[in-house]
Amino acid sequence: MWEYFVSVALGIVILSFVFLKTKRTTTPQTTIVPLPVQTQSPKPVSKVTSTKKEKTVGQKKTGLQMSLFYYSQTGTAEEYCYRIEREAKNLGFETSVHDVDEYDRDQLCDESFIVFCAATYGEGDPPDNATEFHDWITSDERPDDFLNGVKFSVFGLGNSSYPHYNKVARVLDKRFHQLGAKRVGVRGEGDDDKQLEEDFTKWRESWWNEVCKEFNIDKTNQADNDKKPDRRTRMSVFTVDDPAITKLDMDKLRGSKAYEGREIYWGKVLVNKELHSPTSTRSCRHLEIEIGKLTYEPGDHVGIFPENNETLVHKLAARLNADLNQVIALYPVEGNLKLVPILGPCTLKRALLSYFDILSNPSKSVLRVLSYYTEDLEQKQKLEDLSSEDPTKALYYNEYIVTDQRTLFEVLKAFTSCKPDLSHLLEVLPRLSHRLYSISSSPKVHPGQVHVTAIVTKFMTRLKREHLGVCSTWLADEKRIPSESQSPVVPLFLRRSEFSMPSNPRSPIIMVGPGTGLAPFRGFIEHLSFLKSEGKEIGPAVLFFGCRNPQEDYIYQAELENYHKQGILSELHTAFSRVTSTDKTYVQDLMKKPEVAKKLFDLLSKDGYFYVCGDAGAMAKDVQETLLNIVASEGAMNLEDASAFLKSLQSSKRYLLDIWS
Repeated sequence: MWEYFVSVALGIVILSFVFLKTKRTTTPQTTIVPLPVQTQSPKPVSKVTSTKKEKTVGQKKTGLQMSLFYYSQTGTAEEYCYRIEREAKNLGFETSVHDVDEYDRDQLCDESFIVFCAATYGEGDPPDNATEFHDWITSDERPDDFLNGVKFSVFGLGNSSYPHYNKVARVLDKRFHQLGAKRVGVRGEGDDDKQLEEDFTKWRESWWNEVCKEFNIDKTNQADNDKKPDRRTRMSVFTVDDPAITKLDMDKLRGSKAYEGREIYWGKVLVNKELHSPTSTRSCRHLEIEIGKLTYEPGDHVGIFPENNETLVHKLAARLNADLNQVIALYPVEGNLKLVPILGPCTLKRALLSYFDILSNPSKSVLRVLSYYTEDLEQKQKLEDLSSEDPTKALYYNEYIVTDQRTLFEVLKAFTSCKPDLSHLLEVLPRLSHRLYSISSSPKVHPGQVHVTAIVTKFMTRLKREHLGVCSTWLADEKRIPSESQSPVVPLFLRRSEFSMPSNPRSPIIMVGPGTGLAPFRGFIEHLSFLKSEGKEIGPAVLFFGCRNPQEDYIYQAELENYHKQGILSELHTAFSRVTSTDKTYVQDLMKKPEVAKKLFDLLSKDGYFYVCGDAGAMAKDVQETLLNIVASEGAMNLEDASAFLKSLQSSKRYLLDIWS
């Protein structure tokens, strides 16, 4: 054991000069030093040791310096930062990439050129890794000249189906300009509802022209773009008798980035049952999960960390010729020997089940890594074309990967001569993110529990592969159904939402929730029922619910009809879109009925609240258009005034959306 650490220490001394030249913050080299897989790793410690380089605050960076920051929820913004970094190095920039949550904010004003890749999450919020930084940079405490002399650029990642499209990027862009920073190029905005990758590629092409003009760079003299990039992580492999792991459960996910670095609660599944009838071709699950002392309000969300399909994990491991029982850990390359690993130690199987996203479309970064380890020249060239940043080749990626919805395993099956290095592949694979569900219960009625209403996602891809939603399929699996022989648990956390009930229970509420969009409203209605049982006066509650067929997918039908009889629901409107092949009725159709439209406007005029939950695509837009026309006709307004009326409802948080794409 001691001989091993002595040899490692000597190796570090001998290679120290080499490592200094391969750090991300130095001038790029055309070759990299291979990172050998270690057979042992040091014992982890409980606290992360900072690896940031010391720098005197107030000393402005000079030369071609670029610092990239990511606001990332699923890892896409982070990946985009590294792709920009790769191109920046080829142009001679000294670069560094930062998770804003781990960055020393006091050094921000000393940066030379800052580039943000910023995703908008939830209800126009920054991702979890950026909440504190975003609050800090937008605070009035920052002086107006805080970023004088700093140059910046912003690319936003959003989804146009949501009402706060790219809000975070727009706020950042405006705020940096307010603080005295100089904008380089126009702000880019990518739309995940359409072609995010294409948006990013097109923006980058024009943006690099502006950057080169700003810094007097000749693009024709850029370095070779096909060399392997510097490695960001190193993988340690443990032997079975290593004392560092003998007392640990290797089937447990651990590491500083495990479960996104969150504190999770392992909730016991108390109930897991089917809501659809046996004649339905789809599935919708109702779960009741114990949450201990965690608290929530109606309308809040529960985040659940799922697992990948175990069969797929075994197939992928076999294709990679990897041992699923091997115990591994991933560390940052720039870390010291006492740094807590990013991931592990745990078995490779646990990592592939719970940490890595192996079902989504492989990114260009993943495809580029695969190309490095592909022997057949024709296959290698195709992977290089698929991962190319050349806008003229963007169609290759969109058609082969995005449109055909290929997974990593499907790509590896097609490129038979690809034999990727496992540690390098794991470095670029995205992390498996949590899934948010609107809580479908009231804590007053079900203390110590959250209820989840989840439609099980299943469809056929163009390649005739049955695509199964990661989380919904995992929740529906028999291993998550409690019985006398098993008590399943799920890792979860609770998240506050602005999609909340009025503080005054007498305020009228109008709820539009087709399908599983009913979920938060079930919690609302339960809460109103509780208040009424306590002798409190409640206001009118109108529900619009829609599904395909009342005999198949009318979820919680008995509950809703009972609440209507009791007067908890003052009105219950139901729309069915698949009863016959010709007669299709949707929730917005019910809103258009003259007597209903009049009632809706009357309630909104009496300080009523309007809620919409469900599909962010056609449904939410159609409901808004219908409501706009109702306000115009019933309020004797033109469309401009009606639009202003709706905006006033939104600004006063009386028109709230909880939608997803």
